[in-house]
Amino acid sequence: MVIKYKKRKNGLSTNYLISLWSKAVKCHWNYRCALCGRTDSLESHHIIKRNSNFILKLSIENGICLCGGCHSTADFIETRNKIEKMVDINYLTMIQCEYKLKKDYLLKKGITEKEYRSLKANEFKKIIKEYSG
Repeated sequence: MVIKYKKRKNGLSTNYLISLWSKAVKCHWNYRCALCGRTDSLESHHIIKRNSNFILKLSIENGICLCGGCHSTADFIETRNKIEKMVDINYLTMIQCEYKLKKDYLLKKGITEKEYRSLKANEFKKIIKEYSG
């Protein structure tokens, strides 16, 4: 599968990065639903909503591979509780609190948004390559 992308003034497009993120999350979870083990109709789910935090939007740790059926129940409290036991929810919450603003994170890391986007794309490509390799 070839993922096309558009360049933008501050780096790679969000849609392109989310496509890479999604594929990398599925690789990370070995193309298996984390809840029921199915291997078909797989989707990548953001554990903490992607619009709530710039850093977590593109964090592999904030992703889980779910089949369509499990994904449709991902926001139900019982399913959320199961998911939170499978990941480091304390780490995700700490990141969410520590970096409320994109500029704070970029400033702390000493990089531009364009550099950040490039680093994330390379991280995802490496995960995908390792899984495929």
